[in-house]
Amino acid sequence: MGKNGNQGFGTGPTANGVGGSVWIVLIFVGLAAMAGCKCAEPKPADPQAVDKKVDVMNPPVDVQRQADLAALPQTGGSLVDQLAAEAAARPKDTGTLEAVMAAVAKDGVTFGPTRQAWAQKQLALYCASADSADGVLVTVCEYPSAEQAGRGEKESNIVQGKLPMHQSVVRKKSVLHVVPRSDAPPETVKKILAAFDAA
Repeated sequence: MGKNGNQGFGTGPTANGVGGSVWIVLIFVGLAAMAGCKCAEPKPADPQAVDKKVDVMNPPVDVQRQADLAALPQTGGSLVDQLAAEAAARPKDTGTLEAVMAAVAKDGVTFGPTRQAWAQKQLALYCASADSADGVLVTVCEYPSAEQAGRGEKESNIVQGKLPMHQSVVRKKSVLHVVPRSDAPPETVKKILAAFDAA
């Protein structure tokens, strides 16, 4: 005890009956508890992770594909109207199904009737198919440009590429798809490919 009757710091009981050393321990315990609370606080969300979730839920629009579609006939009517508009929009300076059929006819390859297909689904202006008498399905699609023909081939091959023995070729502003039947002569396929290359 000091000369004035006061206890020395950290030695005797205080006015509240608690030793100074006890108060020091309590202070350190409190600071440690506060530090523990800060460590337990949740980390802020990763902005990149949030962006990735948004991208998955709302994928960006394919600008090029939209531009390709905008270059095609758009009737907004029935499928019959759309097919008529596509037939009227055929380009003049590229390979056609009719040209291929005429070329291979000289080599004895004959075809059944031609069938127009919905070209817009392949990013094309016009598409038509025909079956050779010996079992080869031939499709030719015509495009506004050679660049769009390349993109159209890739889009078409998402489905057609899964067909057995399917082949596709881009030339000028057209794409040739050939799907031979299992018993079709390989020579017929070669003749068709050569005719398209010369078209």
